[in-house]
Amino acid sequence: MMATLVSLTLVLPVDSFSGYSSKVVPLSPVNHFFHYPFHLAASGGEEMEKFENARQEFEKLIVSSKPLHSSMTQISTQNVKPLTASTKRFMELELNLLKQLEESDDVVDPLVELWTAERADASKDLRQMELGNCSPGLVREEAQLRAMIEQYGTEWVEPMNRLAVLLFTKGRLMEAMDLIRNVLQVKPWHFEAGQLLVVMLLRMGDYNSAVKAARTYTLPNLNESTKNRRRKRWVKDNVKIAQDIFRDAVEATNTVLHPDVTYECSVDEPYCWQ
Repeated sequence: MMATLVSLTLVLPVDSFSGYSSKVVPLSPVNHFFHYPFHLAASGGEEMEKFENARQEFEKLIVSSKPLHSSMTQISTQNVKPLTASTKRFMELELNLLKQLEESDDVVDPLVELWTAERADASKDLRQMELGNCSPGLVREEAQLRAMIEQYGTEWVEPMNRLAVLLFTKGRLMEAMDLIRNVLQVKPWHFEAGQLLVVMLLRMGDYNSAVKAARTYTLPNLNESTKNRRRKRWVKDNVKIAQDIFRDAVEATNTVLHPDVTYECSVDEPYCWQ
């Protein structure tokens, strides 16, 4: 996906958490942005051992920390707009894919593709960027993404996510941070945006916030030895948030279509919104 446009480097301290060393650390099974560096994998030996130790240390911190969903839920369900038929179908499909993450990584790519294709009239421009035929300095791509954000705002957050990646690679960290936080306010389950947030916090040296963000926003690895406990909890929390947003959108739609009638719609009740 976006890795064809830019390549991100996660900066983690290798010998201790007081210094920097440029090492790429996969925070989840999602590898669209993050992958082991070829030079490190090829060199092996001591460097690879240091890298692996740092990764394991960070993973331990993630496991021992607490997620931040309590405050995030309140933000995410604000300013919900009425549904169109297409956005309703999209939200239903997204919910279904989110639920399947509980036991499998097979729906990771379909979810990323769904986020990209959410606005069919503009998604072709995002896909064109993925082909790697980029302009010098990514000037054209930045202008295109800003135009998409101007048109769609938070109704389609994928352009914000892509622009945050682009700005991060240009060293414009704070602007990228603002964009990625906006993405996660709308879609707390956007694990790619969550990964980028962790990268930026680590780059800033804010390890405590990075650990908490990783715990909250990045997709936990499947772990048979724990019966996927952390993954299931992450999925359950985010499905609940997505269902709440869906319910609020259904209620907003009913208010517009039938202002004199009060409805009690279940997320699982098809066509109730009509």
